[in-house]
Amino acid sequence: MRYTYRALVMSVGILGLLGSGHRNARAGESEYDRETLKGLQGVEVVVENLDQDIERTVLTKGQIQTEVEVLLRHAGVAVLSREEDLEAPGRPYLYVNVNIFKPGAEPLYVYALAVELRQGVRLARDQEVLCFAATWSTGYVGIVGSNKLQEIRAHLADDVDEFANAYLAVNADSKKRGQ
Repeated sequence: MRYTYRALVMSVGILGLLGSGHRNARAGESEYDRETLKGLQGVEVVVENLDQDIERTVLTKGQIQTEVEVLLRHAGVAVLSREEDLEAPGRPYLYVNVNIFKPGAEPLYVYALAVELRQGVRLARDQEVLCFAATWSTGYVGIVGSNKLQEIRAHLADDVDEFANAYLAVNADSKKRGQ
């Protein structure tokens, strides 16, 4: 319990310094990062598991999966099935991680969102080694009251839109040609 309280105090302190929320543009902002999206024919969506208490009271993995897929399709990004992804070059997938923490009886939730495009890449020093790496990412950290939990979904939608815009920016020409 002491560790949980300490983690909460640190989180609130850090977020207090940053304001009520903070966009974490780790990648995805540069032209180089966007170029790693060029030529993708779509992405599979993979959502990380949520804490069981959060699943019961706030948001489910299935809701996140559905919302992200709908946002991508609406933006014009093809959503690949697991089988289609296994056949796609590089096996690209959009990894979505939503961490929500409720400290005790407090009417607050601390949350962190991460949206990453992960795909198979080869090491420059050894082309025989293939591994998966995040080549584009964004995220958000914030605190909301229990009466404003919809803000978590809104920030996630913003992150997914940011990915869709980057994806479409580098793949618009191939879409026009019907490729």
